[in-house]
Amino acid sequence: MPDGSNGTVRHFYFGWACSFVFLFISFLGLNGQKITVDFPEKKKDDLQKIRATDIDLTGTWEITVTQIPFAGMPIFENRNNGIAHAEIKQNGNRITGRVVCNARFEDNMGRLYYEKDFKGSFDGKTMDYEDFRVTDYLNTHRVIRNLETCLKESQLDFYIVDGDYYLEGRWEGVGHLSGGRCSPGQIKFRKLNPKEEESFSFDVNFPSAKAKTELVLRKDKTIKKLKDRKVRDGKTVKVKSKIFNIEIYDHKKNDGDIVSINYNGKWILEEFSLEKEKHIIDVMLDEDSDKNFIILYAHNLGDVPPNTAAVIVDDGHRKQRFVLNSDLKQSDVLYFEYSE
Repeated sequence: MPDGSNGTVRHFYFGWACSFVFLFISFLGLNGQKITVDFPEKKKDDLQKIRATDIDLTGTWEITVTQIPFAGMPIFENRNNGIAHAEIKQNGNRITGRVVCNARFEDNMGRLYYEKDFKGSFDGKTMDYEDFRVTDYLNTHRVIRNLETCLKESQLDFYIVDGDYYLEGRWEGVGHLSGGRCSPGQIKFRKLNPKEEESFSFDVNFPSAKAKTELVLRKDKTIKKLKDRKVRDGKTVKVKSKIFNIEIYDHKKNDGDIVSINYNGKWILEEFSLEKEKHIIDVMLDEDSDKNFIILYAHNLGDVPPNTAAVIVDDGHRKQRFVLNSDLKQSDVLYFEYSE
């Protein structure tokens, strides 16, 4: 597996919880090594092993994941709680669901967002668990590229403590892009009770669910308006990778331009001050969407109107450069198309 030496691209493999670490199993040589887990020990007096075939796992769950740390790993805010969320649907013994992570890196280094679909089965005692695809992904870390989430497999033991449902077990997995082995770890699911579910909104958009409702589409599915702004006819950019980098910086000179960037209906940068230094974002094509796009939305005109951003699209095969303009009435857009 690549580790960044000899000019190769370094990939980091990580699980789905939003505040734990990334790791190369080949780098640390951890095959067969015992995993240290911080989950509290369950005492027999406290643990009610109530298991039955009529247990329904359908609902919203919070997730904690542990994995062995390594030197130089990116750190998340609130890293001690390790919480992501999942929505589980049970039909007989068949399990389907989606995991959502939406987290900030420490020191204002950016954000990570992804969604993963999983499937499995449940016999009342154990849930067989398998991630099978990543459906959405964004990484805005200022330095680290090529982050990979781990597609996991696990046998999760079901148990009940004080009326709360839990699933827990050891996982193994591979990186969702390269297929390289991940360091194994431990997962713990806890089902939210009805009162918690009432106060919890399962948000599957980054960073807010409002953006898609702010779009107005033409009949051909191109973008007509974003919020109060007209969107001009845009160019189509062909990319040879389903995950690629978008580099954004101020065109020509720093003149105080403040922008937001909308990707596929999601605000991936909000009220961001453009500078000559490039800000890099990793994005993933949505294969279920009619159009994949990026829109420049201006919040001011800067010292030299209109608001102008240079955009470099890097799919690992070539870099393509574009200039997008936006004022307080109109915005530019780029559309992306996958081409092998």
